[in-house]
Amino acid sequence: MAIYTTDSGFDDLIGIMMTAGDRITGYYSTKRGLGSPLNVAGGSKALNCVVRFPGVVRPYLIRADAKGSGFDGTAKDDQGSLNDEPWTATATPILEDDISEDDLDKYFASAEAGDRESSKV
Repeated sequence: MAIYTTDSGFDDLIGIMMTAGDRITGYYSTKRGLGSPLNVAGGSKALNCVVRFPGVVRPYLIRADAKGSGFDGTAKDDQGSLNDEPWTATATPILEDDISEDDLDKYFASAEAGDRESSKV
């Protein structure tokens, strides 16, 4: 399990994520709060995931390959959009000022619940 800081042309995707291998198991947006990641099979990239946030109608599709200590790729604000925005994830220490302890606890609980669900399949 690894934790990354994320950056994107979409403000909603700036935050932190947790991964297990090539699966996103949790996502936290500094603008939207906890997201719900859904990893999708196939695709030309190592990481293929749809992330949804409460109150946001459109899902975000993230496609990225491993690069250095993180991932580098693109994001779309819906699966039919022609416009890609840059998206990166870098393995860096999470600073306490970046996210409240309560929100971080919720983030990890969400990610762990996702791991339990995916292990049932």
